[in-house]
Amino acid sequence: MPKYRAVVVGGKLRITNTIGDEPSNAVLADDHAGLVWNALWAQSLVMRLREVFDLPLTLITDDELVRFVSAS
Repeated sequence: MPKYRAVVVGGKLRITNTIGDEPSNAVLADDHAGLVWNALWAQSLVMRLREVFDLPLTLITDDELVRFVSAS
């Protein structure tokens, strides 16, 4: 079973497993993945592509993720 809980990224951005249109909500009010969910997914995808395929991609840092989500 999943252990749903709030997480903090970059020591600044608190992400909650809640529904709403704020950038810190994991899910939007219309039940789609929210901005922060997609940003974390992109961060994980880039990391995995580097690991598995040894691609020369620049990792998305937690600070970059926080700045991106906070700017919206």
